[in-house]
Amino acid sequence: MAIDATTWVWDHSRSRLGARLTLLAIARYGEVVTISVRELSDMTLLSERAVRMATCNLVELGELAVEYNTGECSRYRLLMPEREPEPQPWAPKHPDVPPAMRLRIFERDRWRCVFCRSTADLTIDHIWPRARGGTNEESNLQTLCRPCNCRKGARV
Repeated sequence: MAIDATTWVWDHSRSRLGARLTLLAIARYGEVVTISVRELSDMTLLSERAVRMATCNLVELGELAVEYNTGECSRYRLLMPEREPEPQPWAPKHPDVPPAMRLRIFERDRWRCVFCRSTADLTIDHIWPRARGGTNEESNLQTLCRPCNCRKGARV
């Protein structure tokens, strides 16, 4: 196969936590490996029960096949289907307030926090929070200093 097994685990595997550790331990030896649950347990520092559960999880995900299973050893084959990259979790849900609008809000509120009248560390706050369906309209925005904004949180 063109791609290294451990590289595939890092880039494409959907497995998590103990299952990923188990998959990495198997991938360390290549695409097809015969290894005991005890050896996998020693390599991953997981209990033997956790390793068995992890291998079952990996079989369900379609990332591992058990070719044969005896009492002591099992033969595992990595299944490495190519997957599309998942969307990045840090992408913003809502568009940020445009810079020109931020400037208008600061000027409207005379560059002061509307709660404590401070002029330091100013931020733009949504009166009706975006988490509760608020919009980026100017009538829903106000100038707050960072401490007041943190105190207000997602409250109206």
